[in-house]
This record gives sequence, structure tokens and C-alpha cells, in this order.
Amino acid sequence: MTSPPPSKPLSPEDIEALRSIPGNDACADCFVSHPQWASIPHGTLICLQCSGAHRGLGVHLSFVRSLTLDDWTTDQLALMTAGGNDLCNEYLENLGIVIDCMTGDRQEIRPKYSGSEAASYRELLAARVAAGDGAAGSTVTPSFDSQTSAHYDVASAPTGASLGDNGIIPPSPSDYYPLVYHILVGRKGISPPVFG
Repeated sequence: MTSPPPSKPLSPEDIEALRSIPGNDACADCFVSHPQWASIPHGTLICLQCSGAHRGLGVHLSFVRSLTLDDWTTDQLALMTAGGNDLCNEYLENLGIVIDCMTGDRQEIRPKYSGSEAASYRELLAARVAAGDGAAGSTVTPSFDSQTSAHYDVASAPTGASLGDNGIIPPSPSDYYPLVYHILVGRKGISPPVFG
């Protein structure tokens, strides 16, 4: 049985580093200031009310952690460092996914994160971490322009990857499922499934 990765509470410095990522001063979904929760697979900070909606999506779409109450693995922190609210929202907006939860209605959260656009973002974020592009403590500046979504470095793409319609080299999902599972479920008592 493989032992789970060690986890520990975030330090005040870790929390400050996460808050300093562009857009992380407000909830990624409703823009309430000073969010205290995180959606790990999206690398975003969210408020308490939106965290409830994210929990309702299921851990296959959004895995929620508290910045102050939960223990974190280094892999979870790496996903958060590689992401950011602005990065996630701009990526999804460039693909036509725009929501407005400012009215207090959190019903739009499900369509935002359950579609193929959000799935491709989660895969891209996991690929950035796997490629070493978002290790905890590093600064990652996303590159965007008006013609494409995120730019993914060809050199770090999985073998056989081809350029997608949006200028993104989509990783093969099967390449990253074990990594994402390991990152999201890095808790005691849960052993990863055998991928074969």
C-alpha cells in the first residue's frame, strides 16, 4: 500500500503567496473580497458560499480546501500556485464561459465547471504542475492574447500532442489522471487506484 503524501496546514506565508496571485483577492465566482476557500483543481480561491456549491459538484470536478482549517499536500499547493482566479476566469471567458454569481444565485457554478472547457483547463493546470511550471513558491505568469486562450509550451507537451483549435496543446487526459488523483486525494487512509 502506498502511503499518502504528507500534508500540513498552510503557513501564513503560503496563504499570503496564494492571495498575491492575480485575481485571488476576491472569489473567483462571485467576486466577494477575501476568499477563505480554494478549489484545488482550478487553482482558484473562492468564498464560503461558493465553496458549498463547489462541494456539490463532486470531487471529480472540484475539490475544496480551507486556507486555514485543512491540511494541504505540496502537490495541492503547487496546483494553486500554478493557477489563479484571473488565469482560470480568463481562460474560460476566452472559450465563452461567463457567469454572474454576484446576485447570490450560485446555480451558474455547475455549468461553469462541468463542461469540457473547464475540464481542459483542469488538465492544462495539472500538466503545468507535472512539467514543473507551477511548483510551490514559484511565480507563474500566464501568457494570453486576444487570439488564443492560454499558451502551452510545446516542449513540455506529452509525446504525440498536437496543437488544438484554441492554440492550446491539450494533454492526453490519461497521462494526468494518476497525477490529478494523487494531488486531489492526498489524504491519509486513501490509496490511489491502479491505472493500467
